[in-house]
Amino acid sequence: MTESIYSHLKKRGVVVPEHYIQPLKAQWDAHQILNNSPNVNNYTEFNLSAKHLTEELDHE
Repeated sequence: MTESIYSHLKKRGVVVPEHYIQPLKAQWDAHQILNNSPNVNNYTEFNLSAKHLTEELDHE
C-alpha cells in the first residue's frame, strides 16, 4: 500500500518522507477492512471520512 501512495504522490510531483505516509497508510488499511466487513453500516462516521480519503486518492 505504501508504494501506491508514493506513486500517486510522485505523479503529482510531491516528495513525502515515509514517516508522514504511515498514518495515511493506517487509515487506508482500516478503510479496506471496514469495506470488507458485513457490518459496514455500523461505522457510518468512519465511512464518511474514509470516502473522503478514497476520493482524494482516486482524484488525479
